[in-house]
Amino acid sequence: MIAENQNISTVNEAILLLKEINYIKNYNIYNKISNLEIFSIHRETFYHLFRCQELAFYFSQMLMLSGDKKITLIEGCLLHDIGKLTLDPKLLYKKDKLSKDEYLYIKKHTEFKSPILSLDINTLIRLHHKKLCLLRYNNLYEILKIILIIDAYDAMNNKRSYKDKLSYEKIKIEIFNNLNIQFDEEYSTKFLLFLDLFNKEKTLL
Repeated sequence: MIAENQNISTVNEAILLLKEINYIKNYNIYNKISNLEIFSIHRETFYHLFRCQELAFYFSQMLMLSGDKKITLIEGCLLHDIGKLTLDPKLLYKKDKLSKDEYLYIKKHTEFKSPILSLDINTLIRLHHKKLCLLRYNNLYEILKIILIIDAYDAMNNKRSYKDKLSYEKIKIEIFNNLNIQFDEEYSTKFLLFLDLFNKEKTLL
């Protein structure tokens, strides 16, 4: 699973820096991360994690989550795709359609776990691409439901190496078409309301 030019110690170095961000806008840590060799290789993944963390921070405030849940959600969003740093970037950022074997290889990023991460965060990494029906009896179910919608929204709302950005209207259609399959209806409704307020506030700024 580990890319030839990458190893666990390098990934763990990135994890330790990410955990220092402490919610959002810690530009000193951002600068340290951007100086890592692994950042230049996996820039797309790092920016996705930064954006998901920021969304989780503000959305958790709207939801008025308790302290522990809020911290776990924010850290989970920041680290959910950290396993991608162990994958071959030539396949991870491939512009053409993936073969079946390549797709299965990319899915292995959810198998990543690290002893420097808590059991809850390692669990969120492992389960963040599962369907809702398979998560129902997990003790992190509520947090997973939120991560699923934040992760998917950011993926659709930003250009990737293999796809273009979707319009906000198309994103909403995708979410509504997958309610109670991939996305929880209650949190999806609240998240879309949050986005309307969040994007309006950013525009005003």
